[in-house]
Amino acid sequence: MTSVQKDTPTFRFKFDQHIMDMLYEFGKLHQYDDRHTYKDEWKKWCEEHDEDLAREERRLSSLGYEGNMYDKLFKSGRYYFRKKPTVTTEPTVRRKYIGLNREILSAMDSFIMERVIGAKTSPADAFTTFCNEHVALLRSEVEALVSEHAMETDAISSKLKKTFKNRYFQLIKKA
Repeated sequence: MTSVQKDTPTFRFKFDQHIMDMLYEFGKLHQYDDRHTYKDEWKKWCEEHDEDLAREERRLSSLGYEGNMYDKLFKSGRYYFRKKPTVTTEPTVRRKYIGLNREILSAMDSFIMERVIGAKTSPADAFTTFCNEHVALLRSEVEALVSEHAMETDAISSKLKKTFKNRYFQLIKKA
């Protein structure tokens, strides 16, 4: 162990996996108990598993934990493990990101920097003005998005508006 690791304080003390498994089982067994019943069952559970809990308390104190381990266990069981779902959910598949052409992005940036920053213009009004002044550029971008990515016009309109507003707020924040 290096001196850097010894000097670095630990902010989160984790329970041993065996204790977490026991706590998870207890939480699921008493998931629907009212708070008085839960507390009574908790006291019984602590007495039944006294040896394991004492070993865990020694382990945590040797790591530098100074708090009340039983309180930490109770809160973990009551507020986390009791409500933890038993079935893991599949992560949602993200759709493929479709970026805009660099030419339109730089046109948006220059428009915002030159015409919007300093003026009392809302993002919606600025976007409308940008669209009116850059019709040809927008038309070519829409055609490219339709032909290359088969996007619908509503999705394209939404994407352009969101991109403009994102760039608007990013540049306003920097200014």
